[in-house]
Amino acid sequence: MAILIAVHPSVPARTEHGIPVRGVASWYDATKNKAWYTRNGTRYYAAVGTFRWGDDPYPIKVCRADDRSRCVIVIVADYCGRCHKDLKRTWTKGSRSIDLSPHAFAALRSLHLGVVRVIIEEIQPGN
Repeated sequence: MAILIAVHPSVPARTEHGIPVRGVASWYDATKNKAWYTRNGTRYYAAVGTFRWGDDPYPIKVCRADDRSRCVIVIVADYCGRCHKDLKRTWTKGSRSIDLSPHAFAALRSLHLGVVRVIIEEIQPGN
């Protein structure tokens, strides 16, 4: 007996932490509100819709969808409200997966462009 599992096209594949693996990244600057994770000089941080207060920060790899050689490693340490809202809607090519720090975003694309399509991967221990 074969079991067929169908996934609706609007449901994106997700990482172990529930982050959509494909979507749009934007940027935000947490140094302006002196967030706890930027006080020690952390420059490559991110916010996602599945992060909750009390969660341990964790690293992920974010690459440009159109140029997989342009990647950054960021520490997920914050909640992204827009990303959370997009998780509850029909997923489109413009849905928000992640907000990146200005330094992380600039490593992928110029800040003045505002958004970039990305592919997100979990980093396995030891990699």
